[in-house]
Formats: sequence, C-alpha cells, structure tokens
Amino acid sequence: MKKVILAVLLALLIYIPQSMAQSLNGVMISSLNIDRPLGELLFISTNVTPTPHGCHSDGNWNFVLPIATNIDKQIHASLLAAMMSGKKVDIEGSGECSTFPAIEGIKRIRVYGQ
Repeated sequence: MKKVILAVLLALLIYIPQSMAQSLNGVMISSLNIDRPLGELLFISTNVTPTPHGCHSDGNWNFVLPIATNIDKQIHASLLAAMMSGKKVDIEGSGECSTFPAIEGIKRIRVYGQ
C-alpha cells in the first residue's frame, strides 16, 4: 500500500507543474526587459495583466526567458519582432519558476502572421 501511495505522490509531483502552466493566446508584447545585473534573462510583459498561478506571483512580468541557448535567442528575436510589428502571439508557460523566482518560464511561442 505504501508503494502505491508513493507512486501516486511521485506522479503528482511530475504532472502538477505542467498543469499550473499559463497559456496566453492572441496577446501583444508590451515590453521586454534585460537587466545586466540579473544576468542573461529576458523579462516579458504582455497586454494581459499577470495573475498569480502555481509558482508565479510577480505582478509586473508575465514570463521570463533565459538567453543562453540558440533557441532562447530565437524566441527572444521572435518576441522582439512581434512587439515591433504589433503582431499577436501565443505564449505557453513552462509551469516552473526555476529561471527566476516568482516568474514563470516559457515553453513555446507562436507569432501570428496577420
């Protein structure tokens, strides 16, 4: 019985962060911020006011993105292009706040063409 309970708890720990992920669809990027003292991080704000959910409790920024890998840099460039051109985006959060405390990371984005 203890093994069953342990297996259920372990499964919950694996799936809970994903279920707490925030998805914003058809939003506009309102601001992007890079603050050198905080390291290689991009803070993203949209036209939707951030709301507390899961680990996310910051009221200023919707998401944070490390700028460490090529895919991170591609996401950064896409978000900047979307902001400058006024294009709408979909952003799916990671459900985790491991990049920066109290701000959810990004799993994927989609930029609308029209």
